[in-house]
Amino acid sequence: MKYSASIFVLVVLVFGFTDCQYQPTWDSLDKRPLPDWYDEAKVGIFMHWGVYSVPSFGSEWFWYRWKGTKASKYIEFMEKNYPPGFSYADFAPMFKAEFYDPAKWAALFQQSGAKYVVLTSKHHEGFTNWLIDTLQNHKWENAFTIDRHSWGFVRASTLKDYLSIEKIIEQVVTTVSCGGNALINIGPTHDGRIVPIFEERLTQLGTWLKMNGDAIYSTKPWKHQNDSSTGSVWYTNGSAVYAIGLEWPDNNIIKLGSIKLLESYTATLIGYGKVKAATDGSGDVKITLPSLPLNTPLRWAYVIAFTDVAPK
Repeated sequence: MKYSASIFVLVVLVFGFTDCQYQPTWDSLDKRPLPDWYDEAKVGIFMHWGVYSVPSFGSEWFWYRWKGTKASKYIEFMEKNYPPGFSYADFAPMFKAEFYDPAKWAALFQQSGAKYVVLTSKHHEGFTNWLIDTLQNHKWENAFTIDRHSWGFVRASTLKDYLSIEKIIEQVVTTVSCGGNALINIGPTHDGRIVPIFEERLTQLGTWLKMNGDAIYSTKPWKHQNDSSTGSVWYTNGSAVYAIGLEWPDNNIIKLGSIKLLESYTATLIGYGKVKAATDGSGDVKITLPSLPLNTPLRWAYVIAFTDVAPK
């Protein structure tokens, strides 16, 4: 029950509570203050779950592709698999969610490291899940989907259709570095399951965030976002300046062109410990990393925490 309560709290928080009164105009609504919890959260889960999850063919735009643009592959799919006269509304009774387990969903979302959840309550075809009505229009948010081609669940998707954990972390890191939140979409099945590929990706993300969350949660953009010498390194600013590397460097040596070491600097590879750093003849900071163990989240992306440094 505690997980169900957690999901309820997350859902309610999306609305936000305030003593101020606003008018039903964009000008008025855009004056709402940004809640601290949202700015600090950085990572959320997005869900596309609806009647389109029953045919789970093509994408969540199934009705529009079938009846709107009359795309041939959708028409052929229906003619091959359903009787004449079958309508989109006939899918609705099949959306039973018989395996839906909110406690299990909440546990997975918590394990993923996400701090809030957004459900698509109504898509283009009009069928509704009346839980959430809208997502607040704050700063900017990068909503992206783990399935490269669809926001809803697609039965025919194969492994190559899904983002790798490295690509998911890249989206999170680059978004947060530039001041945004990452909203990561999954598509549950019509019977209420989150399939293993989504479960694995979210669990992997949670493992990485458990180690490196200080470089993500509650951070602000630094003076530089992307390093000038090594393009796979991105910066965030929190209790330290964090350099987040998306590719392990050749020969275990990384060069950073956007950071300046001050007299009492420290450089710590999160999950390992202190590492040596020195300024070379070109003015770049050269850091020697340890040999990379194969069974660590460092292989997906690594974080160096700096103190007593300045932007170049």
